[in-house]
Amino acid sequence: MEVKFVKKDVNYIISSIIKANNTLEKNRIFENSFRKSDNIKILLFDEENSNVDKTFKNREINGYKIFAPADYTKMWVLDSKHIGETSRELKIGKVIHFDINILSYLNKYLNNRKQNIDIKHLLEYLQFIKGNEFSCNISTALMERSKSPLNNKSKKIWSEIIISYVKFTKEEFSIYQPKELMLNESDYMWAKDIYEGLIELSAQQLDQYNALCCFVLKAFLIKQDKTIKNKLDTLLQYSLDVLNVYLELETVLIYYYFNADNVAKKIFEKIEGFSKATVNRILNTVWDISHFRLLETSLMIDNKESEEIFLSYIGSRDNAFNELANINPIKMFVIYEGQSFAIRKKGIQDVCTNEELLHKIRSEMEERRININKVDLKREKSYLINEIKHKQELFYQN
Repeated sequence: MEVKFVKKDVNYIISSIIKANNTLEKNRIFENSFRKSDNIKILLFDEENSNVDKTFKNREINGYKIFAPADYTKMWVLDSKHIGETSRELKIGKVIHFDINILSYLNKYLNNRKQNIDIKHLLEYLQFIKGNEFSCNISTALMERSKSPLNNKSKKIWSEIIISYVKFTKEEFSIYQPKELMLNESDYMWAKDIYEGLIELSAQQLDQYNALCCFVLKAFLIKQDKTIKNKLDTLLQYSLDVLNVYLELETVLIYYYFNADNVAKKIFEKIEGFSKATVNRILNTVWDISHFRLLETSLMIDNKESEEIFLSYIGSRDNAFNELANINPIKMFVIYEGQSFAIRKKGIQDVCTNEELLHKIRSEMEERRININKVDLKREKSYLINEIKHKQELFYQN
C-alpha cells in the first residue's frame, strides 16, 4: 500500500541516499539530515561492506526453503537514535514465518502420521531452524487459513496444529525425541490465544488482502482478453480509479505475468488460462504474493521500537517463493513515525512508460487515501469472481 511521510524533506533525503555511491556517503547524508529525536530507521540491503555473516542468507534444505525479501548479508542499518556514535554493537535476530504446509508436516510428524512425508529431510530442515536460533511465527499462515471456511473438522485440525507449533517453539523441545516434552498450563493458554486469534481473523475483512485479490483477479481477466493491447496500463488504470490503491510490488510482478516472462513462471503457472478451479488457483497465487507483503509488515512491527534488528523469513516448500525472493528484492526499508516503505530493485518506471499514469500515481495519492474508504472491496471481489466463473463456463462449453 501507499505511504506518505509526514516530514516533507524525508522523501528527498531518501532519494539522495539511494543515489549515493557508497555506504559511507549514505551514512554521511543520513547523519547530516536527521537528529536523534527524528525516530527514523533505514535498513539498507545492497551494501557490499556489510559484515552480516552468511548464516543470514536464503537457504534450501532438501527442497525446504528459508527465504527473505532482501539479501540480508548486505545489510547496513541507519538509525537516528545512534547518530554521532563511532561504533555500535548490533544484535540481529531471525524470525521465520511458517506457511501452512510446513505446519501441517510438523503436526503430522509429532502425531505419528508420517505417510507421504520424507521424515529424514523434514527433520534436517527443522533441526537447522532450531540449531540456528530462529524465532518462529505463524501469523501469516493463520491469516491465510482464516480466509477459507472453518468447519468443525478444520477447527479440530488447527487446534492440533497450534499445539504442535507451541511444542516446537519450546527451547527444550527435541526434534528427534518430541514425545518427551510436556506442555504446562501457560503453554496451553498461549495455544488457546492463538486459536482464538484464528477464529477472530476468520470473521474479519482484511482490506489489503481483498484489494490484492481484486487486483490479481482483474489481471487474470485482462490477460485472457485478446482485444486489450496495453494490458499493464489497463490494470493500473483500474487499480487507481476503481480500487483507489497503488500496489507497486504487485504491479511489477504482474508485468512479468502479462509478458509470460520465465522469471515469474512458477508464481503464475497455475493461472495462465482457465481451469476447472480457476478462482481457487488465483486466490492461492494471491496468498503466495501476500506472504511477501506480510513480511514487510513484520519488518516494520518488529523493528520500529526495538534496539535489536529482527529479520523476517518465510519457511515453505513452495517453488514460487524462489522467484518471489529473487525477482524484485528490497534494496531499502524505511521505518518512520509508525509507517514503513520498501524500495525495491525494480520500480514502476522500469515497467510502465505511460507518463500520464505515472503522474497520476504521484499526484493523486491523497485523493486515493480518502476514496479508498468508499470502496466496497468485498463486493468488487465477488463481482470479479462471478465474472471469471461465467467466462470459465463459456470456455468449457466451446
